[in-house]
Amino acid sequence: MVKSLKGSNKIEAYAVQEPIVDIPVRGNAAARAKMTTVINEMCKSEAGRVILETAAENDYELKFDRQAAKEGIYGYADPVEEVCVLNPKNTLAQNIVTLAHELRHAYQFTYEKLDDLSYSECDTRTMMLKTRTMEADAESYGCLVAWELKEQGNDLCWKDFSSDYPEIAEPFEKAIKETGDLNQARTAAFKGWYDNEERRDYYDQTMLSCIEDTSPNIFKKKLKSVSASKFIGAYCSDPETGENYFTEDPKILESGKYTALYEDIKDRITAHHQKREALSGRIPDKTVPDFETRQRPPEEPENNARAVSAEAKAVALAGRQKRAAEQIKQQKKPSAPVLTLIKRRDSSR
Repeated sequence: MVKSLKGSNKIEAYAVQEPIVDIPVRGNAAARAKMTTVINEMCKSEAGRVILETAAENDYELKFDRQAAKEGIYGYADPVEEVCVLNPKNTLAQNIVTLAHELRHAYQFTYEKLDDLSYSECDTRTMMLKTRTMEADAESYGCLVAWELKEQGNDLCWKDFSSDYPEIAEPFEKAIKETGDLNQARTAAFKGWYDNEERRDYYDQTMLSCIEDTSPNIFKKKLKSVSASKFIGAYCSDPETGENYFTEDPKILESGKYTALYEDIKDRITAHHQKREALSGRIPDKTVPDFETRQRPPEEPENNARAVSAEAKAVALAGRQKRAAEQIKQQKKPSAPVLTLIKRRDSSR
């Protein structure tokens, strides 16, 4: 019997069925049957079907990987191997929204016009804009797929997403009900991504790691700056229409809460760039002093079933760094997105 989104999260078996979208799936027959259920449920959303077809056209493959469970993540996209990976412990609802998010990353990797940016060449705000824009866009897309499935009568994805991401789901739902405009709703969801400081900090930790792993003498003398408008133009469009959904002035993303950091992160970035600026002819990174800061809240005992332990975060970060190191070893340039592929946190942590 095929798992329905209207049922419970527990899945014991998957019926043999043909995938609506012909995209390769790595693994044994059971894994392929399980992934086919994810694909076919996801295709009940128009946005879900389109992003699957786009990935298939660009030779991406799908697979389940136990390593994702060990790292405490729901999934990731790898543009080098051209594969989207899911945690086999995910529920069906989690798999659908995670896959939508990761396939959106695959789309970004394939069609982006800003793939040649690196930490050694660009100022900190530029690399922050790149990572945060990609993540906010991917989360907005996952939100869209969950909403469309709810509109088709399958509401488990939306309930799950709303529980995990109220700061994204609530603005989306409010905008769609008030305006009926999907573009405005997606923009509201995109902006909502910035309202969860802990989740945002998760990606900032990776940015810090990339900066600190770049030797001061490798940084260019003058760092390149790229505007938020260019990132919005590069990422916030759709495969079939090419239409850009972002309805507000992208410049808002260049300051205020949209570039805010915890104080300790900013201090460490500043310290590393001071080493660079001590070298002859280096022009300072003028973007760092303008970042607003927040004081990091004290650690509290976790009482949320979806919370991530410090150990899980460390393992996930180590996994990302290992993948980046392997690419360097193979003389394949790792871009910022490769190092920030974590979608959502494993509910078992």
